[in-house]
Amino acid sequence: VKKRLMGVHLNQQLINQTMEVVRDEKDVVVYVLARDRNRVNVRGEIRELESDRLGGIIVMSKDGTVLVDNSYLTRLEKVRIQHMPTVSKELFRSRK
Repeated sequence: VKKRLMGVHLNQQLINQTMEVVRDEKDVVVYVLARDRNRVNVRGEIRELESDRLGGIIVMSKDGTVLVDNSYLTRLEKVRIQHMPTVSKELFRSRK
């Protein structure tokens, strides 16, 4: 899954969802992969996202009080946590 995510470009919907959360912030720092830099046309400073985040977007207020992490790695981890109980239940249910 991680290898496949590394090839996925950032889409406008994820950019819009992320920026909506920080709409009231005056100064923000936006982190995206270098390959996605031209896809982001937002106010604020744009910096390069570390490649181990797999892609996506992270936005932080300049003062650090607001952080929105929509990196692919974080989103993947959220899915894993949400679905782990179901997976565990199916894998380890008692066989009759």
